[in-house]
This record gives sequence, structure tokens and C-alpha cells, in this order.
Amino acid sequence: MAHHITVVGAGTIGSHVLPHVARMDGVTSIAVIDRDRYEPSNLRGQNIFRADIGKSKAQVQAQRLQQIGSATTVRPIHKAVEDVPLGWLRGDMILACLDSRRARMAVNQAAWRLGVPWINAGIDATGSLARVQVFLPSEDAACLECAWDARDYALVEQEYPCQDEVAPPETGASSGLGALAAALQSLECEKLLSRDREHSLAGRDVLIDARHHRHYVTRFQRNPACRMPDHTGWSIAPYDADPSSTTLDDLMAMTRTLRGADRHVRVGVAGQQFAMTLTCERCRQQRPAGRLHRGEHRRGAERCRSCGAPCVATGFDLFDQVGLDELPEPARNRSLSELGLLPGDVLTCTTPDVETHVELCGAVCPIES
Repeated sequence: MAHHITVVGAGTIGSHVLPHVARMDGVTSIAVIDRDRYEPSNLRGQNIFRADIGKSKAQVQAQRLQQIGSATTVRPIHKAVEDVPLGWLRGDMILACLDSRRARMAVNQAAWRLGVPWINAGIDATGSLARVQVFLPSEDAACLECAWDARDYALVEQEYPCQDEVAPPETGASSGLGALAAALQSLECEKLLSRDREHSLAGRDVLIDARHHRHYVTRFQRNPACRMPDHTGWSIAPYDADPSSTTLDDLMAMTRTLRGADRHVRVGVAGQQFAMTLTCERCRQQRPAGRLHRGEHRRGAERCRSCGAPCVATGFDLFDQVGLDELPEPARNRSLSELGLLPGDVLTCTTPDVETHVELCGAVCPIES
């Protein structure tokens, strides 16, 4: 059986786990997602060479994996996982090798919406700790956020303010500790792919204390008050529309066929927000936006027409869903790609009567440079 694996993060853990994944029986396709480039400080703990410094982590690992298994298709995606369309994460398994709560939260929500098992791996250099958690999405199963409290969510916002993408600090972990977490993660991945649920860590957490030669296994508990809203998962239908040639008017025509659309239709994009107004950081002039607040646009890619300073969206101008009739009139004839949508984005269309999820042009994931 052919398997597709998505590895999110190609750093201290991910650079070690990827060669294991490429050697697994039946793995024919791998997606590598990482927004960063290798730096000199990465040589100590990550599975790289000096010649890799300055290069995209996703591209470096993809080229190396092709040398391991020539029959394996590898797609490097040079993006933050928060910016990746939901459809690009569909597959048999997601391996998360991350060092931020926000990124882990994005993977957790995507896995549950798609119904894709995911394995979380993490390390703590100060305590020589390696941890692996295995999640099998279902309505009754505990997700990552089931164990979170208000402090965890506060730390998400503290580490990644909505207006400034702050990179997490270096973990300072050794190559050996990263490799330990990677080995545990890859072994659990192999168990799930071979359907060995009896011996897998599904629904549990293993913590290895390498300093004191101890290990601890705990079981997750489903929290009925969990803030993650999609424990039931999503039923996603294909929407045969290329974002580059489909306009907002075309999308509005599609939504008019939904029951209750004569009263009101709201649309959201999984994992993204709409910026309705942009404000100049210097002169504070405002202008309507009506596009997704994704990637470079979140960092102020658009410039003020008066003073040339970056224009950004404040928290009050960001919305998870918008009424299509609320978007600025000039946006009606623009393509969905001009509004920030990509193939693989999943749209949630809501009327007073129904909620439906559709995926733009399937889940074709282009190779990102």
C-alpha cells in the first residue's frame, strides 16, 4: 500500500526523522513543510552540512530524500504551516517536529478536520527530555488542546503576536536528543502504517528522561470543555474551481445554491482570517482590504499609497468568517488568488440552515521554492 506522509518542521527533530520516513516500507510520497533557512547555529543539533547554511530547510531535506529513495516523490513547501492550505496536509500521517504552540495548534486542528492521524514530537534541552504523543482523530478522542488551559493559550499569543511573526528561540538541544525524539516518532509512525494498533502509543504520551534513564507513559483524557471546535471532523466536498480563474462573483453564484442562502451567506477559509481594513503604520490612513491575512500580507507587504509605509490589519479588522456581500465592491471581479486563496484551501460556507465545506481545485500541492 502506498503512503503519503507530511513532516512539519525540518529542524532539530525533523531533520533526523525525515531519513527514517524515506526508508519506510510503502512510503511513496513525502511533503516537507518549513518556512526557515538553515543558520550556522543549526550545525550543532540538526542533521545538515555546512553547505546547507542559508538554504531553505524544506528544499535541502527534499533533495537529500530523493537520494535515499528515487521512487519517492518529495514536495518541499517553504511556508509556515499556519499559511498552508488545509488540503495540502491531507495524507496518511502528519509528523509534527515543531517548537511553537501556535504551529502545533494549527496541526492539531488540521488533523481533526481532515481525520488524519498525527504524531507530535518535542524536546527539552535543559532537562534532556524527549516526548512523543500519538493522536487518532475522532469525536471522542482527546486532542492536543484537550490538555491546554488559559495559560497555554496566553503563551500562544505571547510567542506569536498577531501583528508580528516572532521566530521561537533556539532550543539549544543536542543532535542526540533530537535524534532520540525522531527515532521514537518514526517507530510510532511505522506501527500505525502497519496497522499495529495493539502496540502503538495511540491516545498516549511517552516522556523519556535521558538524564536519569527514566520513562513515563500517560493517557490522554477527552476534555468536554476543549476549545478546539472541530472534534467531529469535517466532510469536505471538492469544488472544481481554479482560484486563479474563479472570481468572487463566481463563488457567490455557487453559494446561492445552498439552502438558506436567500437570507445570508458567510464564508471562511480554514486556518485563515480575512482582513477587512488595512491601516498604515506611519500615517494611520485606512483603506478597505477584503483579502486573506496570510503570509507576507500578515507582515505588511502592502504599502500605503500616501507615504509608502507598510499597511497592516489590526485585531479589530480580522474576521474568521465574512459575509460575501460585506466584501468591498472592487473585490467582486478579482480572482480568488488575488484575494489570497490557494488551491487546496477549504472554504466553510454557512447559511442560517446549513454549513458546508468545499475544497478549491482538490488538494494538489505545488512544489514551493
